[in-house]
Amino acid sequence: MFLAPPNAIPRRCPLTNACTRRCRPLSVPARSSRRTARPATFTLLVAIMPETERPQGFLHGAPPLVFVLGGPGSGKGTQCRKIVEEFHFDSICVGELLRREAHGGDDPVLRRYIEEVLQRGEIVPTAITMRLLHKACTEHVGTHRGILVDGFPRAIEQAEAFEREAGAGCAFALYFECSEQVLMGRLLARGQTSQRADDNMETIRMRLRTFYTTSMPVIERYQQQGKLVRLNAERDVEQVYEEVRRELLRRGFVR
Repeated sequence: MFLAPPNAIPRRCPLTNACTRRCRPLSVPARSSRRTARPATFTLLVAIMPETERPQGFLHGAPPLVFVLGGPGSGKGTQCRKIVEEFHFDSICVGELLRREAHGGDDPVLRRYIEEVLQRGEIVPTAITMRLLHKACTEHVGTHRGILVDGFPRAIEQAEAFEREAGAGCAFALYFECSEQVLMGRLLARGQTSQRADDNMETIRMRLRTFYTTSMPVIERYQQQGKLVRLNAERDVEQVYEEVRRELLRRGFVR
């Protein structure tokens, strides 16, 4: 884990040349391990522009945006691929953006930090996720019939940050609902063949705990706003997708 001493704050953000102010330190709780004890907190230099310098309203001119929510193992990715194939949406998987940054990003400190957070099954800080999502969304403005954002937002803070910086929220949110028992079974089965570092028993338990603790309030938020579409994801893939298809057609999307 990268520990930044107080005198090690760089003059410029390490991830962008556009930022001319000092990086803002973000205090993140550190978890102790059996092998090595860590301080109660450490300072991570999150490379973000001050909020006043960030582009606002970056979704202007973008097609309708749909958040795709559900616990790990709920089948979100499979359903997104089917929607893309039939309805010609574009799809942004936030988890994939983070994994790609962890394995191939330009900043070695950030790469290692994201990788460790993902391995623990925790949520990557909003500032980092928003930076990657902002870039991905702006690349798709003016293209496709809609944009699916798979696995976001995972916390109320992320939902609020997105609405503030994008200038708009989602058109609606698809929630693929599964019991914890079903999710656990699917993830354990996937872990037998998956190469993903977060498909192990300890991380799976943490990911599920994180989902029910921090992501369920997001689902309740969209329920209250009348934007949530609940789908029973414990059924066969094709049965689930048939309901997804009917919902998209009802909302005016054409094949």
